[in-house]
Amino acid sequence: MESYCKSITKSLEYFGEYEFINRIREKQKYKMFGYVGRKDYSLNSLLDCYKRIPLTERKICDYGMRLFSVSNMANSIGDNRFSIEVDKALFDDAIKLGYKYFNAFFEVRNVPKDLVYWRMNAIDSLYNNIELVDTDSELLALYNLTNAWISPRIEQDRQYNRMDTLKEYNYKVIKRVSNPDIKQKLVSKGMYGTKDCDQDFILSGKKDDLEEISIIRTDGYSDKVENMILMHVEKRDLGLHKLIADAGKIIATDFLDRYANNCVVKCILSESEYGYVYTGISEILEQYYLLISDESWKILFEDIVKRFAEKDYDQIASLWGDFTIFSIYYLLKKDKGKISDLFDCLCTAHEKLSSANGRVVIGKEVLAYENGVESLYDMVKYQRIV
Repeated sequence: MESYCKSITKSLEYFGEYEFINRIREKQKYKMFGYVGRKDYSLNSLLDCYKRIPLTERKICDYGMRLFSVSNMANSIGDNRFSIEVDKALFDDAIKLGYKYFNAFFEVRNVPKDLVYWRMNAIDSLYNNIELVDTDSELLALYNLTNAWISPRIEQDRQYNRMDTLKEYNYKVIKRVSNPDIKQKLVSKGMYGTKDCDQDFILSGKKDDLEEISIIRTDGYSDKVENMILMHVEKRDLGLHKLIADAGKIIATDFLDRYANNCVVKCILSESEYGYVYTGISEILEQYYLLISDESWKILFEDIVKRFAEKDYDQIASLWGDFTIFSIYYLLKKDKGKISDLFDCLCTAHEKLSSANGRVVIGKEVLAYENGVESLYDMVKYQRIV
């Protein structure tokens, strides 16, 4: 960006556009705080927080569009490796609320520049939630939409095409259609696979349990097995996270609190040096947060504060992620209603960071609903496909 700004300002000087040059230099000065390096991963925590908000109209229209705006701003000034995940989450929420919302969100970015990417995101979301398409007329609309947006005539001439995806999706529709005449009509068109992709990588056989898991299965949880697990934690052995997760699934309920606060918390502390985002600690907390005691929450919080005091400034983004993940699961246990307040605070921080505290204007995204779009058929008709 810096090189582009220098080139532009030289040209503008020739035309005497000094006011415009000053505006460019002002924005350039503050965009140095863009999402580069690992700071882009901080959006992961914001997205996690968004996902925890209960699904309502306000979630997609208010919180969702605000998240979308922050993600787009991050795209414009640096790396944002979570933009795809943000888009997927918003499409999924929109379709669950109804096709009025799904169509409105699709139209937000239905522009030539993003046409292929945006269409594929929409189609993938429809098939990820295909259980919501529950009538033959809606399935037929989905089939028509898919084959209009993934055209065999175009795809077969591309090196990296989506022909296999098209066949897989067509098969899913055909399999769910109940009317035999419609089913036969779709089959006669060809261009479908013979199995779901989920079946492609089924692993046969059963892996042997770890020794600790076998002991728990046969003898239950005990001091012996707890010490064995703590030894793995101390050594940070390969497969530690799997052991921590699997043990919690089979330990008797009476011992789960003890296991969570003795072993799980120590595992989090041993791994926290590398951050909650990158080590899978978030997944561990998701499984055990309801079992963690107030004293253990205090220990985890003090660990983050200590690392914050000792780390260099280039680690602040990672620590921000740790604080966010900690806050999400603490609030989920203590007061779920405040998750939306946490999201608001996080969004405000991202907006101030990416806009240099308001010096760069962030475009606000809004949903515009179309009258009469209440079903998938209506949406497909609106898109002028049927």
